[in-house]
Amino acid sequence: MASESAGDAGDGQTVSLCVVRHFWDNSVTGEKNIPGVCSNYLCDVKVGDSVSMTGPSGRHFIIPEDFKHRDFIFVATGTGIAPYRGMLKELFDRGYEGNAALYFGVQYGDVILYDDEFEAYRKHKNFSYFKAISREQANPFPGEVPTRNNKMYVQAKMYVSREALAESLKKPDSMMYLCGLKGMEEGIFPVLEKIGQSLGTQDSFVAKLKAEQRLKVEVY
Repeated sequence: MASESAGDAGDGQTVSLCVVRHFWDNSVTGEKNIPGVCSNYLCDVKVGDSVSMTGPSGRHFIIPEDFKHRDFIFVATGTGIAPYRGMLKELFDRGYEGNAALYFGVQYGDVILYDDEFEAYRKHKNFSYFKAISREQANPFPGEVPTRNNKMYVQAKMYVSREALAESLKKPDSMMYLCGLKGMEEGIFPVLEKIGQSLGTQDSFVAKLKAEQRLKVEVY
């Protein structure tokens, strides 16, 4: 879902989706390039078709009602960027006064979803936008944050701005969201632990954030 709660038209009647066609291989049967059921169905829907939907199915990955002065850190890979499009629009349309940072990991610079929209938010002094382009940028800290072939993954981009992240995360009401490919958290959590250590946290910083309901993870 890539629209805010009121929908793109603000009337509560429209939604935007961010979908990539998925194909998979069956290791048991050996069958290759099997089309994913949901993604291909959505991509093949024609204008005028009726689609049955249910939901919403949860209240986990949302912006809290008392958002106005909180700091938010949004981290995405691939289509995991979708919810942040709606979240950021809702924040800045409603007079947001905290600090928001968006970290987006992609392979190539010409496939950055919603890039123009996110770039436009730079007019707000309380918004920061960081792009980790793995096939075009190198990891400047391979010793501290190892990445495959020293590529610039989102966790390396986060480490570059670790001091700003620490400033936000030390605030007791700050929030962090991770959304994207399953496994992305494996590279991000060690960076968070380093940030926690810089803040004097003795135990797991990730566990602390989760226990305080300040770290939301949606991976698939």
